[in-house]
This record gives sequence, structure tokens and C-alpha cells, in this order.
Amino acid sequence: MLVFEVVSVKEVAIGIEDEKVIQMALKNNWLLLTQDKDFGEWVFAHLLKT
Repeated sequence: MLVFEVVSVKEVAIGIEDEKVIQMALKNNWLLLTQDKDFGEWVFAHLLKT
């Protein structure tokens, strides 16, 4: 049986900077899902690599 944990940034860290969200996801090996249309552009603009 697969078990998934869902963490909502809005619920646990509202207002957190995009870079911090990415750092949290990388540190915890999370799959990051977002509805923020600017988020991908931000990652690309800052040349962040995972």
C-alpha cells in the first residue's frame, strides 16, 4: 500500500518565499505541485536546478 503525505504551504507557512518552498521540497524529497503560474517562470529565471 502506498502512503502519501500532503503538506499545504498555505496552511503551514503562508507567505513563504518561493525559494524557501523549493528548498523545503528538495530537503524533504517532496514532489512540488503548484497553481502559481509565475512559479515556474521564477525557477527558470533564477536557473535553479534540482
